[in-house]
Amino acid sequence: MDIEVILSWSLSFLIFLLVFNVLRKRKPKGAKLSVWLKLATFAMCFYATSIVVILLYWMVLDVFHLNTEGFMNLNGPFAVLIIWTVIAAGLLGLAIRYKHSLTNYYTTVKVSQIILLLPSFLIFTIFLFLISTK
Repeated sequence: MDIEVILSWSLSFLIFLLVFNVLRKRKPKGAKLSVWLKLATFAMCFYATSIVVILLYWMVLDVFHLNTEGFMNLNGPFAVLIIWTVIAAGLLGLAIRYKHSLTNYYTTVKVSQIILLLPSFLIFTIFLFLISTK
Protein backbone atom coordinates (compact mmCIF):
# COMPACT_ATOMS: atom_id res chain seq x y z
CA MET A 1 0.00 0.00 0.00
CA ASP A 2 1.31 3.43 -0.87
CA ILE A 3 2.05 5.54 2.15
CA GLU A 4 1.27 8.65 0.07
CA VAL A 5 -2.34 7.53 -0.30
CA ILE A 6 -2.73 7.04 3.43
CA LEU A 7 -1.06 10.37 4.18
CA SER A 8 -3.19 12.29 1.68
CA TRP A 9 -6.45 10.82 2.98
CA SER A 10 -5.37 11.35 6.58
CA LEU A 11 -4.36 14.94 5.85
CA SER A 12 -7.67 15.72 4.19
CA PHE A 13 -9.50 14.05 7.12
CA LEU A 14 -7.61 16.29 9.54
CA ILE A 15 -8.59 19.34 7.49
CA PHE A 16 -12.22 18.25 7.69
CA LEU A 17 -11.86 17.82 11.45
CA LEU A 18 -10.50 21.36 11.75
CA VAL A 19 -13.32 22.79 9.63
CA PHE A 20 -15.83 20.78 11.66
CA ASN A 21 -14.37 22.10 14.91
CA VAL A 22 -14.54 25.71 13.68
CA LEU A 23 -18.16 25.26 12.57
CA ARG A 24 -19.04 23.56 15.86
CA LYS A 25 -17.59 26.40 17.91
CA ARG A 26 -19.64 28.97 15.97
CA LYS A 27 -22.89 27.18 16.82
CA PRO A 28 -24.62 28.54 19.92
CA LYS A 29 -25.40 26.03 22.67
CA GLY A 30 -28.72 24.28 22.16
CA ALA A 31 -29.15 25.53 18.58
CA LYS A 32 -29.95 23.15 15.75
CA LEU A 33 -27.20 22.04 13.40
CA SER A 34 -26.57 24.25 10.40
CA VAL A 35 -26.40 22.92 6.86
CA TRP A 36 -22.63 23.41 6.77
CA LEU A 37 -22.22 21.44 9.98
CA LYS A 38 -24.37 18.62 8.60
CA LEU A 39 -22.33 18.59 5.38
CA ALA A 40 -19.10 18.48 7.39
CA THR A 41 -20.49 15.58 9.45
CA PHE A 42 -21.45 13.68 6.29
CA ALA A 43 -18.01 14.34 4.79
CA MET A 44 -16.33 13.03 7.94
CA CYS A 45 -18.48 9.87 7.85
CA PHE A 46 -17.59 9.37 4.17
CA TYR A 47 -13.90 9.95 4.77
CA ALA A 48 -13.79 7.66 7.81
CA THR A 49 -15.44 4.86 5.83
CA SER A 50 -13.16 5.45 2.84
CA ILE A 51 -9.97 5.45 4.89
CA VAL A 52 -10.85 2.17 6.59
CA VAL A 53 -11.80 0.58 3.24
CA ILE A 54 -8.48 1.68 1.70
CA LEU A 55 -6.56 0.29 4.67
CA LEU A 56 -8.37 -3.06 4.62
CA TYR A 57 -8.53 -3.65 0.83
CA TRP A 58 -5.06 -5.10 0.28
CA MET A 59 -5.23 -7.11 3.49
CA VAL A 60 -8.50 -8.72 2.40
CA LEU A 61 -7.06 -9.51 -1.04
CA ASP A 62 -4.04 -11.20 0.59
CA VAL A 63 -6.01 -13.12 3.22
CA PHE A 64 -8.57 -14.54 0.79
CA HIS A 65 -6.08 -14.93 -2.10
CA LEU A 66 -8.22 -12.94 -4.52
CA ASN A 67 -6.81 -12.46 -8.01
CA THR A 68 -7.64 -9.09 -9.55
CA GLU A 69 -5.75 -9.52 -12.81
CA GLY A 70 -7.45 -9.92 -16.15
CA PHE A 71 -10.12 -8.19 -18.15
CA MET A 72 -13.63 -8.17 -16.68
CA ASN A 73 -12.47 -9.56 -13.33
CA LEU A 74 -14.86 -8.30 -10.66
CA ASN A 75 -13.04 -9.67 -7.61
CA GLY A 76 -11.59 -6.25 -6.71
CA PRO A 77 -14.80 -4.21 -6.99
CA PHE A 78 -16.77 -6.95 -5.25
CA ALA A 79 -14.25 -7.02 -2.37
CA VAL A 80 -14.45 -3.21 -2.04
CA LEU A 81 -18.24 -3.43 -2.04
CA ILE A 82 -18.29 -6.01 0.75
CA ILE A 83 -15.71 -4.12 2.84
CA TRP A 84 -17.61 -0.84 2.33
CA THR A 85 -20.90 -2.43 3.40
CA VAL A 86 -19.41 -4.04 6.51
CA ILE A 87 -17.62 -0.85 7.59
CA ALA A 88 -20.64 1.40 6.97
CA ALA A 89 -22.93 -1.00 8.83
CA GLY A 90 -20.41 -1.21 11.66
CA LEU A 91 -20.19 2.57 11.96
CA LEU A 92 -23.99 2.75 11.89
CA GLY A 93 -24.09 0.20 14.71
CA LEU A 94 -21.57 2.25 16.70
CA ALA A 95 -23.61 5.40 16.13
CA ILE A 96 -26.75 3.67 17.41
CA ARG A 97 -24.90 2.24 20.40
CA TYR A 98 -23.36 5.59 21.39
CA LYS A 99 -26.44 7.71 20.72
CA HIS A 100 -26.08 9.67 23.95
CA SER A 101 -22.47 10.64 23.21
CA LEU A 102 -23.35 12.02 19.77
CA THR A 103 -26.22 14.22 21.12
CA ASN A 104 -27.22 16.63 18.29
CA TYR A 105 -25.10 14.78 15.71
CA TYR A 106 -26.82 11.41 16.16
CA THR A 107 -29.49 11.91 13.52
CA THR A 108 -27.01 13.34 11.01
CA VAL A 109 -24.52 10.50 11.53
CA LYS A 110 -27.27 7.87 11.33
CA VAL A 111 -28.71 9.30 8.11
CA SER A 112 -25.19 9.69 6.65
CA GLN A 113 -24.35 6.05 7.29
CA ILE A 114 -27.69 4.89 5.85
CA ILE A 115 -27.04 6.99 2.74
CA LEU A 116 -23.57 5.42 2.46
CA LEU A 117 -25.13 1.94 2.77
CA LEU A 118 -27.83 2.37 0.13
CA PRO A 119 -25.58 2.48 -2.99
CA SER A 120 -23.69 -0.59 -1.84
CA PHE A 121 -26.94 -2.55 -1.44
CA LEU A 122 -28.08 -1.38 -4.88
CA ILE A 123 -24.78 -2.38 -6.52
CA PHE A 124 -24.78 -5.68 -4.62
CA THR A 125 -28.27 -6.42 -5.96
CA ILE A 126 -27.14 -5.60 -9.51
CA PHE A 127 -24.09 -7.90 -9.10
CA LEU A 128 -26.32 -10.74 -7.92
CA PHE A 129 -28.71 -10.16 -10.82
CA LEU A 130 -25.83 -10.21 -13.32
CA ILE A 131 -24.39 -13.35 -11.79
CA SER A 132 -27.77 -15.09 -11.91
CA THR A 133 -28.19 -14.35 -15.62
CA LYS A 134 -24.85 -15.91 -16.51
